[in-house]
Amino acid sequence: MFLCALLTLPVIGFVHELITFGYGWGFLTGERDRYLLNGYLTIPSMIAFQLFGGVLDGIVLAIVTLVFYRTPVCRWMLGIGFVCLYGLGGNSTATNYQIEFGATWRFPEAFMELMFHPVLTPALCLAGGGAFLWLTRRVWQIDWRAKP
Repeated sequence: MFLCALLTLPVIGFVHELITFGYGWGFLTGERDRYLLNGYLTIPSMIAFQLFGGVLDGIVLAIVTLVFYRTPVCRWMLGIGFVCLYGLGGNSTATNYQIEFGATWRFPEAFMELMFHPVLTPALCLAGGGAFLWLTRRVWQIDWRAKP
């Protein structure tokens, strides 16, 4: 599950960050200054941030899988965990940009004000969650036992 989360959460988070901040708010188009509090904003720096978050999210989803493995609620718990971690990742991403807007928002406010879009956010969450659950189903079907 760690690998499945690492293949889906950072990709969806990067696409969301690229569309929202890179082009929507103008950080990569030159409308805003690309130097943020945590460094100069480039596409590789965006990818690195999302990969770091993806590793942490992958560990959490792997633990969820170990706890609920082969139970009837495992898929539901993984789906709920994916959505929650997607929201937490989006909030931590939006928090990096909030200083540029002169705001000191609390926990979900930065995500809701800067990153949430009524169509894009649910669409990316459904696409990422679907891809994640599809990958987990494929991984569970592999027979990992050594063949004599």
